Parts: sequence; structure tokens; C-alpha cells
Amino acid sequence: MTEYPSLPEQGKNLAKFTFEVLKKAMSSNALFVSEEVKQERLKICNTCEYYDSNQVRCKHCGCFLEHKAGYALDSCPISKWEESDSEWIAQGYEEVLDAINNPQPEVDEPLFPLEPDVGQTYGWKDRKWRWNGTMWDYIEE
Repeated sequence: MTEYPSLPEQGKNLAKFTFEVLKKAMSSNALFVSEEVKQERLKICNTCEYYDSNQVRCKHCGCFLEHKAGYALDSCPISKWEESDSEWIAQGYEEVLDAINNPQPEVDEPLFPLEPDVGQTYGWKDRKWRWNGTMWDYIEE
């Protein structure tokens, strides 16, 4: 049977990582590494004595490596790879910053165009409507 740190120890590791993420994100907004860096980290993990290939998980810290390896602000607990935020900043900073500053609401209702042309159709899920110049008419198919 595979042994991991105790749940309280895993919780402590997660809390420590979360604090570091918040602290670093507030100072530099760096969150993720490139896919190439992530794959390099996973290759290193794959050769480690603490690597659990069944769960792609680290037996030392208990982390799921598919996630851990992607965070720019995380590092290997036994120093096989370090945090790296410079590449992420160069590649994805503006996109993530825009997503943070302009969040898209998750809605479960249609968002009709505000200034449609007469006859314009709008589809949402399995439904369609057509603008008649005054209102949206449901189109039954």
C-alpha cells in the first residue's frame, strides 16, 4: 500500500503552498509555467523515488503532480525543481490579468444581442430565436 503524509500534514502543505501563491501573486501576478516547463518538471518527478505512477502523485508531499508541476510559484519539496515565474509572465500575464479584471459571468440563460438586425437569429443550447424588429421570437424546429 502506498503511504502518503498524514491528512493533517497534507493540509499543512496545501496551506503553506496557498499562502505562498497569494503572497507571490499579489507581488507579481505570476501563476503558471509554460506547458514545456510543466512537462520538464513532470519528467524530473517521473524519475524520483517518491513518484507514484498509479496516481501521478508525490509520496513526499502528497501533491497531485499534474497540478503542482504547472504552478510557477510551486517547487519540489526536495529541491529537484524550483519555482519559475519569469517565463509565465512573458507568455500569459496579460491574458490572465485581463481575465481577472474583466471576469465573464457564468450564466445559465441566453444573452441576446443588444442591437440585433431584423431577421438575425440567436442560438443558445438547443434553442433558436429570431429578432422580428421588436422582440425575439422562439423558432421551433
